[in-house]
Amino acid sequence: MSDRYLLKGTLVLTTANLFNRLIGLINQVLALRIMGTEGYGLYQLAIPIYLLALVLTTTGIPVAVVKMVAEERASGNLPAAYQLVRWSAVRLATTGLLFTLLIGLLLPFLGSKIMADPRAVWCLLILIPALPLAAISSILRGYFQGMHQMTIPAIAQMIEQMVRVFTGLYLATQLAPRGLTWAVMGYAAGVLIGEATGFLLLLGCYVKGLKTPLRATQGKTFYPVTGPDSLTNLTGRIWDIAGPVTFTRISTVLLLNFEAILIPHRLQALGHSLPEATALYGLFTGVALTLISIPNVLTSAISTNLLPVVSAAWARKDLIWLKHSLPRSLRYTVLAGLPLLVILWVRPDDITRFIFNLSGAVKPIRILTIGGVFLYIIQTTNGILYGLGQARRVLGNSLILAGVRLGAIYTLTISGNDSLSSVALAYLLSYVSGAALNLFPLIRQFLAINLQRDLIVPLLAALAMGLTISQTWPIIYGFNQHPLMLLMLSFIVGMLCYLIILYKGKALQEIHHIWLITISKN
Repeated sequence: MSDRYLLKGTLVLTTANLFNRLIGLINQVLALRIMGTEGYGLYQLAIPIYLLALVLTTTGIPVAVVKMVAEERASGNLPAAYQLVRWSAVRLATTGLLFTLLIGLLLPFLGSKIMADPRAVWCLLILIPALPLAAISSILRGYFQGMHQMTIPAIAQMIEQMVRVFTGLYLATQLAPRGLTWAVMGYAAGVLIGEATGFLLLLGCYVKGLKTPLRATQGKTFYPVTGPDSLTNLTGRIWDIAGPVTFTRISTVLLLNFEAILIPHRLQALGHSLPEATALYGLFTGVALTLISIPNVLTSAISTNLLPVVSAAWARKDLIWLKHSLPRSLRYTVLAGLPLLVILWVRPDDITRFIFNLSGAVKPIRILTIGGVFLYIIQTTNGILYGLGQARRVLGNSLILAGVRLGAIYTLTISGNDSLSSVALAYLLSYVSGAALNLFPLIRQFLAINLQRDLIVPLLAALAMGLTISQTWPIIYGFNQHPLMLLMLSFIVGMLCYLIILYKGKALQEIHHIWLITISKN
């Protein structure tokens, strides 16, 4: 049952993530063409502060909602789940409004003292009203995930993304004649409108879904979600889960904020002007990091589904399932990420010129591809560790990762001409460190590595794919020189080679087996 639920939930979220990532990629391409790297860099300077405020608003409660709603659903105590959602929504709505007012009052200070470019404060002004909407939406998504209803939040997220992108690009285009700052403000307004749309959709589905389950439970006896002294115990139970998650997310967002300050300053120290440093920061975050993060459409889906499934297996002490399924989840994470990393390594300049109409990010992209697998492993293992109740370990590992990255950024950019490559190398070191820290406790307890299936076969498949793309590129170029067709055909040929080797090496055998079981059960 756990394997089938994990596969079905992952497929639903992967489809939604793939759609959102495609729309998001189109969004970034057009945004870079409308606002340029300087305008996109201004937007990226405001986003970390907004995300920090959102993390402080939600304080890890959505993760607790997923876990606790799943537990109440398993016991049939639906009214307790609704009580939890109501308490959480009221709490986050209140804190969201308070943080909106607080940041509004601090805008002059943030613009003059904190942000690397004061113009970014106007973008932040547009973003902060979205805080309470995004906070309540996170609770509603957590409720649906805890109820194993992945389709509703997935569809809502897709619609929200479309609204965000289309309105943001439209407003940026309309306001661009007034100046770069106005265009960035219009682009940020798309975030606000998208969050409002997603909130209304989730709220409508939640209210509509209340009636049928409650009618089905009439005449039964239920208990408050935490027994006697309900509110106090409810708060304590939530914070046992949400506390470490909160500090982990705060550390992650603080890292983004420090990077948004440190990287432009280090680039200026190397001789770049403020506009040049902002543009380079936009190039790195908007192009290199965007491309390397594309496999997150699958890894984030795996991580999201692993949390409730691993939590349930750990609660019933199903060590056999954990030892069997956790290594498989990690292997699928690696297998999903390798194809993109291969083509990014082989043809980075062709990809960036075709997608973004930009160049200059080849070396950073190639450095990041080396660490890409470790980034994907971090995301999946975070979901596993949360499910095992090791949120404090995730927090500690995140703090070490942040220290490694910031220290490496500062150290590696002291001198040298290729500044973006130095920043990329700092990211690579942090990815390797974070993955090693997450894997260490899992290897001791659950991960039995099959050297041939888990390491040798995937590496051989990736190597063969890279060689295939390199060798077939000039052949395809001989009869079709269109950039899109070149990329697609070479990737398809390389991917076929990759899949054949994986299949022959039995790395895909279990996926096929579970898929057949899932179809037969349905």
